[in-house]
Amino acid sequence: MTRIVIIQGHPTSGGEHFCHALADAYAEGAFAGSHHVRFITVADLDFPLLRSKADWDKDPPPAVIVEAQRTLAWAEHLVIIYPLWLGGMPALLKGFLEQALRPTFLTGGREGASWKSVLKGRSSRIVITMSMPASRIAGTSERTASRASSAASCPWSASARTGRR
Repeated sequence: MTRIVIIQGHPTSGGEHFCHALADAYAEGAFAGSHHVRFITVADLDFPLLRSKADWDKDPPPAVIVEAQRTLAWAEHLVIIYPLWLGGMPALLKGFLEQALRPTFLTGGREGASWKSVLKGRSSRIVITMSMPASRIAGTSERTASRASSAASCPWSASARTGRR
């Protein structure tokens, strides 16, 4: 049984968006396979944004972030689900990742340790949704954008791996 953490990165809480439905479906499938699942719902967390490198390096993370870090350390598989907003992840999710993935967490607090120490060996999925035609992604052809969106949203599908439909 795999320990799975689903990070719900949609900045609106309440479960009314496609990202919420995807997270629920992923969890339902994982439970059916006898896996353990925990959620981190970023929209429900209250944390400050980091405003300087000194904050990131030196300030202790808020309690809600420490709890999220414990959940991340528990995971064997991470799933991050979020909508594409202005060409990237929502600012709230980025702020959460900046808080949670501080150097002291990633190195296990060991001076000079590799940043990937704590999460080494974990698998992950990133699911990105968008409410625009793939051809609207700047600088891409419709075929390239379609392949990119398939790979991002369904990396386990044959079309994502081969580019064929």
